[in-house]
Amino acid sequence: MFVQLLSQRVGAARFTAAEYYVQKANQLLWQHMHKYSLENLEEGVERLRNGSLDVLIADTPVLDYYRATDHGCKLQKFGDTINEDTYAIGMTKGFPLKVSRFGVD
Repeated sequence: MFVQLLSQRVGAARFTAAEYYVQKANQLLWQHMHKYSLENLEEGVERLRNGSLDVLIADTPVLDYYRATDHGCKLQKFGDTINEDTYAIGMTKGFPLKVSRFGVD
């Protein structure tokens, strides 16, 4: 799953559980994400909205909150959670990445 993300602009807020999870799960993706390092989650959501970030990895409940309160309705959650600790991937609506590309059912 993580290999397909290497061609995307992927970010997570620094020093968060989401960043730590990626660091432990896939060193290559974690290193790739440093190019898109985020000070906080709000920066990540704003960068999704303005198109300077393709994918935001964060806690599922937090991404759900942003999706529910996004007045322009530009954010979507991608697939199910990526592990039992409820991390999810967020991206703008219409982003070409599909669940089948990751083999997630």
